[in-house]
Amino acid sequence: MFFHNLKVALRISRRNPVYTLINFFGVSIGLAVCILISLYIQNELSYDKYHRNSDRIYRLANKSQGSGPSNTMAKVWGPFGPAAKAEIPGVEDLCRFSPSGEMLFFANKKKLYEKTGFYADSTVFDVFSWPLLQGNKRTALTEPNSIVLTKTLAEKYYGALDPVGESIIIDNGTPYRITGVMEDIPFNSHFHSDFLVSMRSYPSAEIGQWTRPQFYTYLLLDPGTTASAIDVKLDQLLSRNVDSATSASTTPFLQPLTSIHLHSKLFREIETNSDISYIYIAGSLGLFIILIACLNFVNLSTVQTIRRSGETGIRKVNGASRGLLIWQYLSESFLVCIAAALFALGISFVTLPYLNTFLQTHLTLQLFSNPWLYIGLPVFVIIVSLLSGLYPAFILSSFKPISMLSRRFSSKGHTGLRKALVVSQFAISGFLIIAAIVSGRQLQYIRNKNLGFNKDQVINIPFHDDQTGLHINEIKEQLRHIPGVQQVSASANRPGGTDYGIPYNIPGLLQTYQPEMRCLVVDEDFINTYQMQVVKGRNFQADMATDSAAYLLNEEAVRILDLKDPVGRLMEMPVIHRAPGPIIGIVKDFHYHSLHDKIAPLYFMIQKPWFNQFSIRIDAGQADKTIALLKEKWSAIEPAYPFAYSFFDETFGKMYNAESRLAILIRIFTFLAVFIACLGLFGLAAYTINQRAKEIGIRKIIGAGTARIIALLSKDFLLLVLIASVIAFPIAWWAMNIWLREFAYRINISGWVFVIAGAMALAIAMIAISFQAIKAAIANPVKSLRAE
Repeated sequence: MFFHNLKVALRISRRNPVYTLINFFGVSIGLAVCILISLYIQNELSYDKYHRNSDRIYRLANKSQGSGPSNTMAKVWGPFGPAAKAEIPGVEDLCRFSPSGEMLFFANKKKLYEKTGFYADSTVFDVFSWPLLQGNKRTALTEPNSIVLTKTLAEKYYGALDPVGESIIIDNGTPYRITGVMEDIPFNSHFHSDFLVSMRSYPSAEIGQWTRPQFYTYLLLDPGTTASAIDVKLDQLLSRNVDSATSASTTPFLQPLTSIHLHSKLFREIETNSDISYIYIAGSLGLFIILIACLNFVNLSTVQTIRRSGETGIRKVNGASRGLLIWQYLSESFLVCIAAALFALGISFVTLPYLNTFLQTHLTLQLFSNPWLYIGLPVFVIIVSLLSGLYPAFILSSFKPISMLSRRFSSKGHTGLRKALVVSQFAISGFLIIAAIVSGRQLQYIRNKNLGFNKDQVINIPFHDDQTGLHINEIKEQLRHIPGVQQVSASANRPGGTDYGIPYNIPGLLQTYQPEMRCLVVDEDFINTYQMQVVKGRNFQADMATDSAAYLLNEEAVRILDLKDPVGRLMEMPVIHRAPGPIIGIVKDFHYHSLHDKIAPLYFMIQKPWFNQFSIRIDAGQADKTIALLKEKWSAIEPAYPFAYSFFDETFGKMYNAESRLAILIRIFTFLAVFIACLGLFGLAAYTINQRAKEIGIRKIIGAGTARIIALLSKDFLLLVLIASVIAFPIAWWAMNIWLREFAYRINISGWVFVIAGAMALAIAMIAISFQAIKAAIANPVKSLRAE
């Protein structure tokens, strides 16, 4: 019986190839999208869960007063972690990390820059489950000037040789002994490192300070100990070790390790985290796509069933039982769904590498080891097959044969279901069209918004040699004489990169609490190089010796500090033993962080020993030539260090990589959703027009023109699309406004967006049905009426 049903199902598919292919491709595309999205979601939810004690590892962070971007920080003070372990019951162990910054490695005759490294406590392999392939995890990082490499980095320098015991010269100075080789940190980790340097190599004066939070600190709690119980004791511990003002304004707290990737957006995160909202968005997009495909399948299956009413009547007359008819219709649905599932797997295998490149992930499709696939896929096939086969199996099989074989059998009682399914499909499509337009406009707004400075045609060149820092002015003068160089400045940081949070004091302020301000350490040419604007007072000047102790403020700092006449006021920084100096100018507000954050108070100062990079504005027309000349000049400035540079606009733009990828994905999914919906509308239009063939023939005979008939056949479908738009647009407006709240600076959703989206939906629907409508309008009426 099974093979008989299979043979009949194949025969029916060959007899109706258009409907079969529409169902097949619709379900295949929808299912492929769901498979890929499920892999992405599964990967995102797996971050940091591979650690043996992942449920007991917490990151220590702190929150201070205010609502600025730096008021919740992922870093804490160096002694905080050791003090917590020593004084708080329930803390089993700890591990601290501090970024090493860019280092120049010289090993095995290779000299290269390495950027992704950390100083780490010797307890790192006790807290985290990173296998040490070579070396002793207990002693690997106990001694100063010891270093552990990842497997990939070890192979990069030593190939198949054993590197343990060898030395690496770092920054042309101290040799570091390789004491171990660790497995590469898995991709699904909230931070990554190519090497770990012993924390005992870190400057001891800084690691013991309770004044500047500079360390990422992780605590391993005892089994059964709750984070809330530790939080209270952390607050008490902090109050015993810092001044009363810091203690009153700062609250330490613990973050579960496994929640950091999706739920943490603190200042100074080790790496840019993802967001749980992206999981919801991706899941919703996948659900929408597969829902449209399923609605198509159900809708067209219903149409096919009605067309086959005569066949069903003959089967019943010949003795086919209701159960046999039910099994036959379900078999046909299963056949299409199983074939579509297999094809969807093929699509997924082919497209997965491109998705990994686009999302910068390492997703793998392992069918027999992934329960989301080997359980979820069969369940999906069963559910969709039942949904699409329920109508013909249980409803049509209950009709009497006489009604099915006579012309009294009609589909008019079932048009409501089909219309509802079409409205649902295009409501989802309309929602996605709105989402695509809004996300694209927000991204365009981000790219084109006046940031308060000019990010284009600026390159950044880091320097490492201490001698370079002693001859800043001479080197700047040499660089200025290179053809194509327009401006040169030196600084310790820049917009979009690191900025400092150094305690300050402005004597004479009425308010007792002075909010934290961020700091950019720059020279007198920085403002002009980045084309910022001084709106009051003046810029730093090289010929003013007193400017080495002076400050610039941004407009937000003046506002939040309520300074009526800021120019001439004194600022002081006792923490770094800097002499009091005057505020000499006010810089127009600019976005030194992403548009997710509001502009926060900021000050500029000159502190030449901290400088570590040059910013050079170049002529766009001579960029390649200028960079080549800079490289040549650099070999004389720092002969021991390779030349390295980056374009500032590219670095700054990386802050919006996630939004860029999201906007592109929404556009892709919108196209797929509309395409699948149009497939269904095409098939439904073909059926409807076929049902009205005689009516069309009669209308043509009595004088109806082609345009009139096309309008007649299209209006019902276009009305459904309009109804779908009315349903979708308010929901889209609400959902996209929620998404836009993630940005401190954002677009407003204008009414024209909905007009364009509605026009697009109508145009797309018209294209889908126009072929069938035109075909019917120009057909010879004799063919449709000859049987009468």
